Amino acid sequence: MFIVIVVALFAAGAPFPIFVAFFCVVLALDVALAVTWARRDSLAAYRLTVREP
Repeated sequence: MFIVIVVALFAAGAPFPIFVAFFCVVLALDVALAVTWARRDSLAAYRLTVREP
């Protein structure tokens, strides 16, 4: 999806700051999703190892 939007921006003749802003937003969302998924996976792994009596 990222490539499609970049190509559309390029084809539309968007100025360079638009590319930079789009890249920053995508990078921030990627980091946020990675942190969320890592937290969820680590919590699930912790719950599997910890057993309540």
